[in-house]
Amino acid sequence: MSHRFHSDDNNIAGKEQTVLQFAGGPALRVADWNLTHCAPDENGAVFHELTGWLVEDDRGTAPYGEARLEHAELRGRAPLAGLDVDCRITSMTIPMDRGETLWDHPGLYLELRWQAAQLTPPAEAAPAAAAS
Repeated sequence: MSHRFHSDDNNIAGKEQTVLQFAGGPALRVADWNLTHCAPDENGAVFHELTGWLVEDDRGTAPYGEARLEHAELRGRAPLAGLDVDCRITSMTIPMDRGETLWDHPGLYLELRWQAAQLTPPAEAAPAAAAS
């Protein structure tokens, strides 16, 4: 059984929360979530990432690696449903700065990543016409 992992005296209290429902697994409550639309990679794959803090210590039941996200309601956005995701949970014990994300208290940081689209890769450049 999970217990309250974050106390009310840190910055997770009062933050926006959502519940992630995974196939065959628990419902995970995530606070201070962020949805990022990543730029296409060199192969034209477009990924989305959902990150946030686990409200409960669900390490024993939370998915890790490949998982199926059945449903998540994100305020101001269309619900997420039926996504094959890569799930990572990182235990943070010291402050760490990663770009716009600042981990300033101990906790469990969740990262979900999935391919949202496949753009057609750019066509190979045509060889330069021979000079005459």
